[in-house]
Amino acid sequence: MKLLYNKIADKWHALGDYLEIPTETLNIIGEKEGSDPQKCLLALFDVWLSRLNPPPTWEAMADAVDVVANNSELAEEVRKMENS
Repeated sequence: MKLLYNKIADKWHALGDYLEIPTETLNIIGEKEGSDPQKCLLALFDVWLSRLNPPPTWEAMADAVDVVANNSELAEEVRKMENS
């Protein structure tokens, strides 16, 4: 997760959209955490990891990173986390 934390914190809202986190929840995260994208990303991870439907998977996160951050190399690193 630290790898993601350092490279895509500024894209936390778009990542949440891609992962189908409700807009209302994203807005609450933004209001609560303020303008600190790293805190927002951590709060987003908390919400995403606690979700039941669809359940969080490394593949879903990798796809989100690939599309939102346009970073296929980072997406591959995320996919490798599944086997770690």
